[in-house]
Amino acid sequence: MMKIREIPFIARRRRRATASPVPPVLPLALLSATITALSRRDMVVSLAFDNNADDPIAPLPEGVASEWTATYGGTLYVGTAIEIVSATTLTLTLLADGESGSPNGISYDPQEPAYIETENGRVLGALANVPFEQ
Repeated sequence: MMKIREIPFIARRRRRATASPVPPVLPLALLSATITALSRRDMVVSLAFDNNADDPIAPLPEGVASEWTATYGGTLYVGTAIEIVSATTLTLTLLADGESGSPNGISYDPQEPAYIETENGRVLGALANVPFEQ
């Protein structure tokens, strides 16, 4: 009969796997809203964002223009058209839609899937009565 020597079991502590930290994705921010054309019927606004050419604004979904409203001089304007001008700038056209008692400013209330976002996934959140640049 052969004797097998028992080797004592030594419990080793397992190291916890450490994942490399993933930086949080910051939301997209509106830097400025500048009125470039204004009449009693419509308004054109240039919207500048805090992204850059390495993270341009992604193609815009249908219906995103209607998520924008603005008040100027007691008139309510509703978004009708929006287009990308550069990696960081959009041009928004709004039509007059009655009177408003709100202060002058622009608002954005995104409803899925009409989001404005960058190629790297930074999404613009809701905005309310952001003052226009002068």
